[in-house]
Amino acid sequence: MNNKIEISTKEKILDVALETIQKCGFSEMTLQNIAEQVGIKKPSILYHFPSKNAIGVAVVKRYHEYFKNAMKQAMADNTKTPWEVLDLYFTPFRQYSKQADRVCLCGVLASEYESLPEEIKNIVNEFFQWHHEWIETLLEHGQKEKVFSFLHSKKDLAAMFFSALQGGLLSARVSNNPGEIENIINAIQNTLKSDH
Repeated sequence: MNNKIEISTKEKILDVALETIQKCGFSEMTLQNIAEQVGIKKPSILYHFPSKNAIGVAVVKRYHEYFKNAMKQAMADNTKTPWEVLDLYFTPFRQYSKQADRVCLCGVLASEYESLPEEIKNIVNEFFQWHHEWIETLLEHGQKEKVFSFLHSKKDLAAMFFSALQGGLLSARVSNNPGEIENIINAIQNTLKSDH
């Protein structure tokens, strides 16, 4: 029973930390604020995580692993076409675009990159690199299946697509217009169609 309670508290801490970073950035996250939202005392956080940096590392790792596992499963599903896999990839961007106060975790962290602890910088780098490589792999798969057709290199397109989606979330946040992400998604899809 105690283990279940510990896991629950630990996950609550990470959930609150994730939401706080997505809304305000890592620099604004405090242990006191997390403790108040979780409903525990500040020293209780230190039982699970030795420092604010340790919470940040755990949050980003968990977020990264979630993305990786979901997209690896989608890619390995032989019943899904490359178009369907790409549409699944767009899902979190669509969801975040409808939440005016939240954007992609690593997109927020990238905006305060220079002030981040080194260990968090490294995971953010891994997150961006992994997305570029995953998109490249999907583009190659779609090209082999003859469902994607494009003029530019896979590497350039992957960088462009990911940057456009991340930037689109920030722009949608400012303008309070979720439609901006749909416009970007449509542009990405059109770039991969054979009639360009």
